[in-house]
Amino acid sequence: MKRRGFVLVSSLLTMVLVLAFVAVAWMIVNREFKSSQSGGAALRASEAAEYGATRPMSDWRRGDALAWALGEARGPYTATLAGGATASWRVQRTSSSTFVAQGDGAFQHAHRTVTAYLRLALPGFDTTAALTVRDSAFVRAGGSVSGADVSPASWVGLGCPNSGGGAGVAAPDTTHICDGPCQSPSGGIVGMPARHADSSAAGAARFAQFGSETWSTLTSRADLTLLPSSSVTPGFVLTGGTCDRSVVSNWGDPARASVCSDWFPVIHALGDVTVVGGSGQGILLAEGDVVLSAGARFIGVIVSRDDVRLSTGGARVTGAVLAEDRDVADGVHPDIAAGGIIERSTCAIARATLGSAPLQRVRERSWAPVYD
Repeated sequence: MKRRGFVLVSSLLTMVLVLAFVAVAWMIVNREFKSSQSGGAALRASEAAEYGATRPMSDWRRGDALAWALGEARGPYTATLAGGATASWRVQRTSSSTFVAQGDGAFQHAHRTVTAYLRLALPGFDTTAALTVRDSAFVRAGGSVSGADVSPASWVGLGCPNSGGGAGVAAPDTTHICDGPCQSPSGGIVGMPARHADSSAAGAARFAQFGSETWSTLTSRADLTLLPSSSVTPGFVLTGGTCDRSVVSNWGDPARASVCSDWFPVIHALGDVTVVGGSGQGILLAEGDVVLSAGARFIGVIVSRDDVRLSTGGARVTGAVLAEDRDVADGVHPDIAAGGIIERSTCAIARATLGSAPLQRVRERSWAPVYD
């Protein structure tokens, strides 16, 4: 009997130990499961927060910077992601070229906040002169190149900058700049000075490096692409009351008479391009020659791998022109015919660069988590 009692007690103790082990194991497994769930929820919330903080870059439309006041905040905007996480975000402009975006993410009981630092990818075009050339330039009798800083008449009230007088033409060797008959200048080039000796214009970098941006970065995000030997008559195009930015001849509305007034496209010509009348604005980058004829009007920046020529008929460029004149041996150089005008405008350059710049992350430490 004593032995049977001992076996019973032993069995009960064993059962108690087994049940205790099972209970502890269940507690551990349950805790790990909840921890895993919590970690998964936190990860989903973090992903949603990062999505919100970077969403402004994909929502950005060219020209937004022109209508966004310094210090102005927009949002919050919301979105539901695949899997059920929710994201919200708001953006504030902190300077002329920088923005801060805050993204909030939530999933189940988890919540995360991330701040992203964003910047406009602004090219830094040299505003020293109205016309910069690598070799020679001809300003014919009746043609004009002016370094005085002007603003388009239809842009009054936009708060445009004015830097005062600049050079008319910049070149490595100013003796290669002909004003009317080279032997007896006609006064078609004016500025402070009219001719500016600029040794940097002899190098290719002057026509390919624009501050933190380059020819490659600008052309890679061109809004419009023109085939070689294209002929274009630019003008704004509306479809259903909105500015149709897909039309290759829609170069915005410099007269500011339509909703295309803040459309400043980056236009990449894959070869020579002839602009026949019409008007446009933005940044025109040409792999070959740029010819403006029949009273064509362009406001902004023109950079040509070869020559820029304003033929007779009153063509006008307001902003800045850079002509690399790569093919010097052909004897053809940048040429401003009678009635042609190139006038320096820091206002036109500033609005063209702001209006065409995309929004990107800053290069160093572009985001940071926010802790409650």
